[in-house]
Amino acid sequence: CAVGTCGHCQFGYTFVCRDGPVFSYSRIQPLLGVREL
Repeated sequence: CAVGTCGHCQFGYTFVCRDGPVFSYSRIQPLLGVREL
């Protein structure tokens, strides 16, 4: 959808289509410990 409404690109609390595709390590580090995210 490219606007963050369908949820296919959701990674935790962020949307890759809207906020990414490049993220700082400090922003996604808490998500890396979540299994099957």
